[in-house]
Amino acid sequence: MKLSPKTMGTLYMVLAVMFIFLAIQTTAVNGWNILSFLFAAFAAIDVMIAMRFYRSKPSNNDSNSSN
Repeated sequence: MKLSPKTMGTLYMVLAVMFIFLAIQTTAVNGWNILSFLFAAFAAIDVMIAMRFYRSKPSNNDSNSSN
């Protein structure tokens, strides 16, 4: 089963929000440490990947199948 780019972008944005939440919670408890920076970095990477999925066009496999 292949998911659409819009669905994949949404999944990556949900992951990014989760990592942002974890970074905020870790920072509130322990201050800025390496774990907080890692959560923020993973969130930034997930947002970047989600934007690429949102900008990509869905593939049209019907035109590629010829008999």
